[in-house]
Amino acid sequence: MKNFIKDHRFLTGLLSVFISVFLVSIVAYGATTIGDDIETGIASTTGAVLVGGDVGDDDDIIYFDASEENLTWDNTDTKFTLTDDLDITGWASTTSELNTRGTLHVGGAASIDGALTIGTSSVSIAKIIGGVCSVEFVGTLVGNEATTSLCTATGVVAGDRIMVTPFWLEDGLSFQAASSTAADTIRIAIWNSSSSAITAAAWNWQWFAFHE
Repeated sequence: MKNFIKDHRFLTGLLSVFISVFLVSIVAYGATTIGDDIETGIASTTGAVLVGGDVGDDDDIIYFDASEENLTWDNTDTKFTLTDDLDITGWASTTSELNTRGTLHVGGAASIDGALTIGTSSVSIAKIIGGVCSVEFVGTLVGNEATTSLCTATGVVAGDRIMVTPFWLEDGLSFQAASSTAADTIRIAIWNSSSSAITAAAWNWQWFAFHE
């Protein structure tokens, strides 16, 4: 009778151990695989964090601040979407296109190593430079005639598209054209639309050059 009681107690204890180990295993599996929601403090890992499990064709979402903000992987459109601003303190780069649906604001300096295409134009712009050059037309321009002047514009190359802004022109004189046929040089043409001779004063003109 005593041996039976001892054996019974032994079996009961052994069974308790097995049940405890089983329950601990279940809890540990649930805590490490996280099939549904889980509330915890700080979570960290030295490896990868897998969101969405082994399913490779669905949308996955990471929520922040009581689910008011989120980062979503949109599998249909194959892109990430963020519900609020993204502030990058370091470098950001892309090997493809950078698109924006709203206004693109650059608060600091911007450097573009490749070509720039605006709108649907087939012409791309490789470089835009600008400055101020001194424009002086020598002599007196008689009525109904044109004359030209050359001004120094560092960085301009032959064939650049040139845009200039006259600082001042006397009454009867009008700006006609600007072009670049040599390095660091802009040719400016004006026209005397009056019937009287006019002497044009020297002024500093603003210019921009667009290199394709």
